[in-house]
Amino acid sequence: MFPLIDFGFFQVPTFFFVISFLMGLAFFLTTLRSRKLGIDENFSLDLAFVLVIGAIVGARLAHVLFENLDYYIQNPIKVIYFWEGGFVFFGGFFLSFAFGLLFLKLKNKMVYLNLYMQIYTPILSLVYGLGRIGCFLEGCCFGKTCQLAWAINGRHPTQIYSSIWEFAVLGILLNYEAHNSRILKKNPERLFYLWMLLHSVGRGITEFFRDDFRGNIPVFSLSTWVSAALFVISTAYFYRNKVTRNFTS
Repeated sequence: MFPLIDFGFFQVPTFFFVISFLMGLAFFLTTLRSRKLGIDENFSLDLAFVLVIGAIVGARLAHVLFENLDYYIQNPIKVIYFWEGGFVFFGGFFLSFAFGLLFLKLKNKMVYLNLYMQIYTPILSLVYGLGRIGCFLEGCCFGKTCQLAWAINGRHPTQIYSSIWEFAVLGILLNYEAHNSRILKKNPERLFYLWMLLHSVGRGITEFFRDDFRGNIPVFSLSTWVSAALFVISTAYFYRNKVTRNFTS
């Protein structure tokens, strides 16, 4: 990790700055999208805060448990040193989703679950794409060695691969939302499943170029298996709801 700001006695780690910026951006976009879709922006912000907490805690715990458990057993205080980096996206994704469901349940607003899935999906996609740029600046999530012209220090810049793919996904999501308001009004959760489908494909491909340790299960990385599961779930959703024939509606 190298600091974005370094005055010797005062440092701001690059990844910490990126995470802080993305949190602020997420709250700002939550307000805009809530107004656009006619949802109470105050409650949306409360829910966004819960989702962010879940994402940070889940991403950190997944890193601790699956990537470097022995180190944290020996240095337990380091678990809370989140500014030093060490986050796993899928850990944050799943715990954030669980926190969101629990919050909606406690507030008796589960009926709005699908609509909130639509609200947050493009934000999730944008935050992920920008977050991978943070990984690039941090020097983590690096790729295998290669001799390509765009290699960085002789390695695949897999963080940039992920960002480019995710920005393309974001474009598809926004285009689909703009041209399928009738479909989304009836089933707003479709935007989320479309993201899940496209993201899982890109993540699965990128995993073959990555070379950092992320907790392996035989044959493939844990992230590859999770991506495969998300692909199956989203594909099953589209098949069950026959969404594919409506993409151009």
